[in-house]
Formats: sequence, C-alpha cells, structure tokens
Amino acid sequence: MDHLEILSYVWRNHKRFQKQVRTYQHDDLFGDMGFSLSDKDKDEPHYISRSYASKILNGKAKPGRVQSALEDPKTRERIQNSFDLPDLFACNSTSGIDTLIDSKMLRDEAGTDPGLLLNKRNSLFKSSHKQNYEMHSLGSASEHEPVLSGGERGAWRRLARLTIRSDVGVVHWDAEPWSGASYIAHLLREHDEILKTFSKICTIRPSDLGMPFDAQLKRLAAELGVRGDRASTPKALVDAIRRERILLVVSDVCFIPFQKESYEKELLIYQVLKCAVDMHSKEACASVITVGRSSAVTALVAPYNRSYQLDKVLKSQTGFEFYRELFEHYKAHRDETRAEEGGSRLKRGRWHYEAVKRSDERSVWPGMIRLRAYFASNFGNYAYFDPTMGFDALCGRDAPLPKSIELFHDDLVAYIIRAAAGKQSPELRALRFCSTAKHWLTEPALDSLRQFFAPKGTDGYKVSELTREAFENKVKDRLCPITDQVQDPTHPQDDENAKKIFTLSLGIRSIVQDEWRRVDPFERAVAHWRVARNLWKNQDSKELLAQEFPYLPHWGRSRIFLLGECIRHLVCCVDGVSGVSDLTVRGSDDVFPEPPDPSLLGCDPSEVINFCYSRIFQREINGNKAFGNVADLPQQGRSLAKRHGAFEYAAELLQLMGENRILGKPHPNLNPKYRVSYLRECAFALLDLGELERANKLFKSLEKEHAKDSKPALEEKLNRTLVLTELNDLKIAKKTIRSVERTVQKHLNKPTMEGVSALQKRVHTRNLRIMCLEGKFAEAIELSSEILESERDPRRWDPDLIHNRIRALANIEKTSSQAMSETMAAVFRASADGFQHEALGYRVLLARLFRQRGELSVAEQLLDDIQRDVLLYGCSERTYLDMLYEAGRTLCAMNKHIRAYASYLRPLLVRSKSRGFNRFVELATRHSKVVVELVRTTHERMTEEEWNEIIQLIKDEEEQHVTKEKLGREGVLEVDPLFGYYISGSQDVIERLRTVDGINEEIDFILGDGGGKVVKP
Repeated sequence: MDHLEILSYVWRNHKRFQKQVRTYQHDDLFGDMGFSLSDKDKDEPHYISRSYASKILNGKAKPGRVQSALEDPKTRERIQNSFDLPDLFACNSTSGIDTLIDSKMLRDEAGTDPGLLLNKRNSLFKSSHKQNYEMHSLGSASEHEPVLSGGERGAWRRLARLTIRSDVGVVHWDAEPWSGASYIAHLLREHDEILKTFSKICTIRPSDLGMPFDAQLKRLAAELGVRGDRASTPKALVDAIRRERILLVVSDVCFIPFQKESYEKELLIYQVLKCAVDMHSKEACASVITVGRSSAVTALVAPYNRSYQLDKVLKSQTGFEFYRELFEHYKAHRDETRAEEGGSRLKRGRWHYEAVKRSDERSVWPGMIRLRAYFASNFGNYAYFDPTMGFDALCGRDAPLPKSIELFHDDLVAYIIRAAAGKQSPELRALRFCSTAKHWLTEPALDSLRQFFAPKGTDGYKVSELTREAFENKVKDRLCPITDQVQDPTHPQDDENAKKIFTLSLGIRSIVQDEWRRVDPFERAVAHWRVARNLWKNQDSKELLAQEFPYLPHWGRSRIFLLGECIRHLVCCVDGVSGVSDLTVRGSDDVFPEPPDPSLLGCDPSEVINFCYSRIFQREINGNKAFGNVADLPQQGRSLAKRHGAFEYAAELLQLMGENRILGKPHPNLNPKYRVSYLRECAFALLDLGELERANKLFKSLEKEHAKDSKPALEEKLNRTLVLTELNDLKIAKKTIRSVERTVQKHLNKPTMEGVSALQKRVHTRNLRIMCLEGKFAEAIELSSEILESERDPRRWDPDLIHNRIRALANIEKTSSQAMSETMAAVFRASADGFQHEALGYRVLLARLFRQRGELSVAEQLLDDIQRDVLLYGCSERTYLDMLYEAGRTLCAMNKHIRAYASYLRPLLVRSKSRGFNRFVELATRHSKVVVELVRTTHERMTEEEWNEIIQLIKDEEEQHVTKEKLGREGVLEVDPLFGYYISGSQDVIERLRTVDGINEEIDFILGDGGGKVVKP
C-alpha cells in the first residue's frame, strides 16, 4: 500500500478512531501535509477544495502533489504524531492497520470505560476465512462430497451450461447468501465440460471492505505476469485469464457497492468485470462467475443474465431423506461408528423436515440441511440444535470442516458483515434478537429484548433501543432471512390481531451468536439475561411453554422445560467473561443472578453457574430440596432422568454448565463442594445415554476424588459396576463388589463409618444383579427377600433391586405368579409417585411375564403402548434395548419372524454393538441368527410368487404399525420430539429379505460386524 492508500483506508474504515477518539478532521490532516482547505477551488498549489479533499480521502483521487508531500518523512511523522500511531506508515496491509488501531483503542479505553473495551458498537465482525484466494488446477485432486441433493445436481449442471454457452463474459448468480451457491460453483471443478474447457479455476473472496477484491486481483495479476497501472491492468488481466483458460469465480460480490456516484466504477473488480463483459465474443465461454447479491453486477450483466432459474432449481424439494444421507456421510467424515438409526438425532431432523413439507410457506435450501445434518453428526455435543452454542461449537473440532460447510459459513459471514455496516445496524440487531431463540422469537420476547438497558449505579456501556418499526421494516425486506408468521395456524395470516412469531434458520442463528459473542458480549449477555429472567419468573406458566417452544409438557409437566431453558440463557450471560475464576462464592445460591456488569462484559459467573446447578438443576428440576444446605452432599435423586425419563435433556443441561460447555468438565466457578455431585451426574447421564466407555472413565475418575476406602469412594465403585455389567464384564464387576464388601464388613464389625448399613444394602443389590445374570435365581430371591424385610417402606426400595428380584421370580415356575403380582404393584406404585420412567421399565418386565405365560396378544398390546411412550418421551438406552429385545422375542413367539428381526432384533444388534452393550449383543446375535435362518428355510419351501405375497403382507402390516408413531400436531408448528426414538429402516430390511441373496446378506451381517465394533471395558 502507498502512503495515500493508507490514509484513505484509515479515513474510510476507522471513522470512530479518527473523529471521536483523536478528533482529527480534514483541516488537521491536510494542514499536517502543508495544504489549506478552501470552500471553492483555487489555483494556488497549497490550496485544496473541501470537496476534492473528500474525494482524496475516499480513494477517488490521487493527486501528485499530495503524494509528493507524503514522500517527505517529516510530513508522515507529523501525521503519525497527530494520530498517536508511530508505526502507521510502516503497515503494508489493511489487516495490519486494523490491528494497529484496534490495539491503540483498547489501550486508550481500558483505563476509562471497561464497557467500551472492544469498541463494540462500531466494530465489524472480522472472520478468519480459511482462504480468500485459491488457484486450483483442474484434473488435480479436489475436495468434494459425494452426497448431493437433486436440486444441487441440477443447479451444478445448469451453471456449467451457462458458463460454457454464455452470451456474456460474466455469469452472475444473484444468489442469497444462505443458498449454498458458492459450493455449487466450487463443484464446477468436477464437471466434464468445465474440465475440457478450462485449465484452472481461481476462486477469490474480499479481505478489505474499502477496496474489495483488490488484493486478490493484484495477486492474480502478479501470478499471470500482468504489469501496468490501474487503468491498463483490468484489460490485461482479462486477456491473461482468457489466454491461460482460467475460470475466475468471485464470491461475496455483495461487497461491490451500488451508488449513484461512480465510486464502484473506480474499483478494480468492477473494471475487470466490465472488461470481461465488453471483450466477450459469442464464440467464447464466460471467463468469470460472480456469486452473491450485488445491484452493481446485476446492472452490468442485466441484458444478458440467464441465471435467474438457478435458485429455483437449487431449491427443489429436499427433506429428511437428504438429511439422513448427509448425516451418515458426516458421521463417516468424523470417523464416528456409533449407530444412530432410530435415535433422536435423526428423529428431530425428520420432525423438522416433515413439518416443512406440510407447510405451504416454509421452504429450505440444501445448504441449510447440510448444516443441520453436520451439527447433528457431532456426537460429542448433546445440544446439537442449540444456536446459542455458536457455529464453531456446533461443528466441533474432531474433524476439519467439509468444504460445503466451510463455504456456507463464509457466505453467511459476508452477509453479516454487510448487515453490520449499515447505519445503526438495525438488520444486524434484528438477526441477533432472533438468534437468541432456540426455535422462534415471539412478540413479547422481542418487546423485551429491544428495550433500552442501562446498568444501575454505573455510567458504563448502555444498550440502545431498537424500535418495533425498525425491526418490522427489516423483516418485511425480501432480502432479509427473517420470516414472520401467525403462531396459531387456525388464525388467518392477514389477521392484524393474531400473535406472530419470527423465525430464522439454525445455521444463520449459530453464526450470528458467534459474531455477537466476539463483537458485543455485553449486549449479548443483556439479551440472554432478559430471556432467562422471564422464564424464571414464569416457570409455572403452562401457557408460556406453548408460546415459546414447540414442546408438549413432558408426562404432563411443562416446568422442567422452562427451567431448563433458563439455564441455557443464563450460561450465555457469562460467555464474554474471562479471568474471574477467583470471584467470591456466595453463601446462598437462591437468588437469581444480577444483571450483566459492563466491567465484566457479562454476569458474575460464580452467581450464574452455582445458581444454575444448585438452585435450578438440583433443587427445582431434580427435586433435591436440601441440596447445598449440608456440608457432605449425599448421592442425589435424579428426577429429570428417573422420574421424567428426560435423559438427553439432563445431559444437555449438564453440558451447558460445564467448562466451555463440555460434559464432565466442571466449570471453574462451580462451588468446590458441588464438584463431585456434578461429575457423578455426568457419569450417570452418560450411562443412561449408552455412552459406556465415557461413563466408565468418569466413574473411575470419581473414585480418585475421595479418600481411599471412604464411603463416597466405595459408592463410586458400586456405581461403576453398573457399567461393567452392561459391558458384560462380570469378572471385574464381581471383583469390584467383593472389594467393597470386604471394606464394608470391616466397618460393620467396628462401627467407624456413618451410613454403612445403607452401603451394605447397595452391595447386596449389586450382588443380586450378578446372581440374575449368572442364573442363580433361587439365591437372588433369598437375598432380595432379606433386603426387603429390613425396609418395609416400598417408596425406599431400590428400583434395581425390584427389577432383578422380579426377573429371578419369573425364572422359577413356582414363583412366576408372585412375579406377576409384584410387577403389577411396582408399575402402579411408580406411576402413582410420578416416576414414569421407572414404571416404563416395569411395564417391559410385565410384557415379558405375559409372553412367558403364553398370553402373546396381551404382551404385544402392552409393548405397543410402551413403544408409543418411548417414541414420544424417550427413555434410557438400557430400557430401549430391553424393549427392543422383548418386542422381538414376543413377535417370534407369535411366528412373526420377519417383523421381529427387521423392526426389533436387528436394531437391537446394531445399537448395542456400536455402544458396547455386550450382554445385549450376545442376545441379539443369538436370536437374530436363529430367526433369519428360519426365514431362509421357509423361503426355500415356497414358490417365488408365494413368498412375494407374504413379504408384501408383512410390509403392509409394518407400514400400518409405523403410522401409529406420533409426529406432533398438524400444522406449521409441530411438536419437537426432543428425546424420543423412532421406528426406522424396517421396510428396507423386509424388502431385502425378499430374495435369497438378501437373506444371506443379513446372515453375513449378523455374524460379521453387525453395524459396529464391540466396546471393551
């Protein structure tokens, strides 16, 4: 950059620094250069008119006398001293100037107003694009993804055709930033006609808002050996591009301005595009593709542009099948082997796109589906559809970004930068407010967020008001991605009194949250604090749940969601706070956190984290009313999981409260006395979700948190045996139990440990489980009877004890009737006390008892009812696998072998093997092999026509069964299934069993990898 370009860049892009901080005006600057400004033109060489001075500083003129003045070192030194930037003219790039000025402002402001530390109001979000310039030789290796939607393939073919057979030298795709058009342009390097026509593709993005694409075009010119001044370079560059058979792809052309004056025409990029249009001959291909919304480029190519159909082709109907295919592809990209077919990550995608399909107003771009599928494939994140996590966290760091995701991100960042550049940035603020919502933004929430905010007792940073009119004007703009709709589908859309909601795609919301966190953490904290405060105040409002979320009350309870979402938003209030882990821990965690503090750029993290964990999660949601009031915290009840069965939600909330939102990593500001409690909650959450490896490691680490052989250490060992039995490692489980038992016996003989008798009961319960697994049913009945005699209150009975006792009773003929009566009592007892998930487990046992008694129709109906609840409310992985196993066994007993295998035994094998439930793997493998071999024998005895009729009847029966699944209310706003499982893939498996080859493939599958590797303890 020459000296005048440096000054021009500072003047155009750092006005706040130049005016408000340094109060350095036109007269001052030109005075330092030896010139005087006049209102009119004068002939004297030391006079410059004010209008001409403005042109000079805006980069529209470069007079020799000014450049000569800047050659004098003393002149430059005077200007640097006036700016108080000694190294200004040493900068050789715009990024260097940005860094220099930003650092100066941070130093200046740190001692005056902490709320202005980041120059938040006027800063633009600076994204670190991976590449602003890429030259790719066609025919060489290229990163691409094999999974494309029909619309993407159609747009790809059409864009290639327009390029090859263009009427103009520039093909302009006036694409929405969220369409994914840049990825389609990227894929041209794989198109046969493009490969034949061009030798290279050069893709550029701007790195400078003042002179967009200048740096990239100059680099291209240098590579092609183009030399010359600004006037001759465009034509020479276009000649070189055509001569070298280079296809130039220009993304983010939204940065090319369209103004009444001729500024855009002086830009190098505009001149290059104009030359490409003017120099084009009908026989030649287009040499440039531009992607993005730009009135300037549209006007330039308007007479010839034929790309208007590209958006329509790209946006052709796509939905859940594309999402599922992408999900599996991105799983492989991450080297993730766990099977999720039938799980909530797919079910929630299915719910979303089924709702879109049924809506006349909602549509979706393939790029949006890609983002949602990529977020869901991050198995390390349990809040995978939570925009407040931000784009980076939703993607995860376990694998490099796929090219489609990277380009989609860069397109959206460019749009956000443009939105931030407007006066008062109303569009950016509207996007930010919508990004706070997990699903949609309601009118009452909007009215709260847009209000003026000033912290009490401080003159710190304030949040200005955004008028309702300004917000709605942006929403009405057809170029704005925010949509509004009537919340109640029964209301007419034109009803002025109907309540509206405002929606924004998940991908845009996540990127906006990242931008907001970096640029204006205080304003973001204020917004999320306001949302959390409203949820806390209205935690008992059943009406609020339906207004704010597409959720049904979980087993009739809405409060757990309102409180859980309160945690989500409160945690966002401390994202911008750093270096305050030594804040004083308050004695009480009962008080809702104070508003964000400008000096912290957020709320006090000690207040927030301990209030969220102790008050909301433990006392309000889990019902542990005494939590935090005693020094030695006992193991707590887990109502969110055991009462409600909301296992995934429990894991999600625990993750949100962890350091950097990592499950199992306590937040630095968590009260030390809650540390063990938090880790234990995480370990059980992982066990309930079937994450056996991680649960095993966490339980092991918990043992080290306590003194050796102390009561808490012994309890953690017993907890770990739950994981070991699921891994089917009975040898280690028994060894661990015996070790605890010996220590407990010592304390029983010499009472030195408080609560040792309760610990002994837990030892007996774990032994009872081992006895059942080893088939020692008589011993198990005897032991369980002894335990129950010592505790007559059924409400204090351990559910694991009752489960294993019933299993033992059921396996001895003379006690089978007692098993039935005790199971019925357990079901009613758990249901009456509100422990619906415990009741669900007892109902599975009840179905088993009916099957063993030969009452198969009763067992089938009971399992159908269980399955509906599981699909709607979810359950632990162990309960789900138990249900699959029992349903498969019941259908086998009814001679419905194909449905038994396709719908239940095969999913059981796949899920259990990929998660390490080795006990279920053995059961599923054994029964699946028997069933499919029986199917093969039956197939051999029949004619092809007879067998086809049977397969079709079974498919019809399965289809009828699948349609029983609830997807939610009809209408635009469906009920998010959140935690439920879903019936998946059975039709395909049934169809595969139509042929002998398909049957043999299934036998090989059962005896082979079975969908994944067995996890070892």
